[in-house]
Amino acid sequence: MHSRTETIAAAATPPGPSALGVVRLSGPDSIKIADTLFRTRKSARKPSELPSRTCHVGSIVDSGEIIDSAVICTMKAPLSYTGEDMVELSCHGSMLIISRLLQLCRLAGAAYAEPGEFTKRAFLNGKMDLTQAEAVNSLIRARTEGARKQAISLISGDMSRAIEKIRDMLEETKGLVDADIEWGEEQKIEFIEQNGASVRLKKIICETDRLVEQSYPAESAIEGYRVVICGLPNAGKSSLFNSLLKLSRSITSRIPGTTRDVIESETVIDGCLVRFVDTAGIGLESSKEIDKISAYRSIDAIKSADLAVYVIDGSSGIGKKDYEIRDKLEGVNWIAVVNKTDLKPKIDNNTLKDFCAGKEKVSVSCKRKRGISKLAKYIIKELGAGYAGRLMVSARQKDLLEKLSGSFESAAAEIENGRSELISFELGCALDILGKIDGKVIEENILDRVFENFCIGK
Repeated sequence: MHSRTETIAAAATPPGPSALGVVRLSGPDSIKIADTLFRTRKSARKPSELPSRTCHVGSIVDSGEIIDSAVICTMKAPLSYTGEDMVELSCHGSMLIISRLLQLCRLAGAAYAEPGEFTKRAFLNGKMDLTQAEAVNSLIRARTEGARKQAISLISGDMSRAIEKIRDMLEETKGLVDADIEWGEEQKIEFIEQNGASVRLKKIICETDRLVEQSYPAESAIEGYRVVICGLPNAGKSSLFNSLLKLSRSITSRIPGTTRDVIESETVIDGCLVRFVDTAGIGLESSKEIDKISAYRSIDAIKSADLAVYVIDGSSGIGKKDYEIRDKLEGVNWIAVVNKTDLKPKIDNNTLKDFCAGKEKVSVSCKRKRGISKLAKYIIKELGAGYAGRLMVSARQKDLLEKLSGSFESAAAEIENGRSELISFELGCALDILGKIDGKVIEENILDRVFENFCIGK
């Protein structure tokens, strides 16, 4: 990325014709650059002559030629999004005008911004920590009310406060351990022998475990949880798929093997985005190559599922083929759905209990639309996709939280051995991990990976 001292410019609105387009600048020369291309309408004042954080109508000009009418807002450091001098210009949303305006900014000395560079500067200038910066991207990408609310809570500092609480407890514990190392023999500070470190560390581990339990993947919340519907041919998978989506997305018929490919569609359930996947029936006796390919694709889809829904034809019973497919679900989170309950059942409770082997089961009738709402709510519960009292975490944060738990386990083991130096080392590693989560410990390659997924202009 460009140097932090370089002034940058970018369009902050998506490409394409629209009512308005916004171009923003950030850096020490932002207002100076704006002076070269903007004049107020009535007094022909330059942006540098305008009060900070006020809006003014005027014109974008190039060598005396009016390019477009616009509204300008200048924001002087540190009272801006990035903490630097900033300028935002709102003009008509013509790609021609936006391109011309960016070109004028470039000719006046601005560099084109890279993805996420404005938010990166906000982070580097102390306007937010790294968890809040990542949440900005989550908010932009949010497609449901649940994901939006979660992103807002993170931007407001929910994760930051949780990390800071653990850090405070950890620094205090490490300070006492270090005191035992330095002064233990001379001052008879027997902190470890008195089990103080062990008690304190258990409290820290408890707090960390609570944070881990509250966490769920941001990617699933934003892109959708993948729920794969599978089972024998003609069990009613496509009918269930359509019922859950509340639309006719898959072709259904009484002929086994109607679905030949993986079909995917999404819906929102209780504020959570869910991607339902309809698959071809597995276990169809056929020598046709297309049927074999269909079955392979179904199995591949199951392996990538956040949850598999195994559909049983309640009017046919559970047979050997069902058990063979069930065995393919090993290592996959799955539930059983007994379909066609409007017909005479051929499954007894003991057989169903044996087949499910502790997994949950729900009964539905796609034909009569019975049990569908109950199943939808249960799917959300099984995915752990509810938002109440939870925190959305990036893959990076999840990985670091797992490493944090590992450091605490190592420290606890060293407490058992009474080795103060190694306890201090593990607690120091834990502090370093916490720093990487919220950005107090900066690694340039990590920052680049975090911000490269942002849109340009944010």
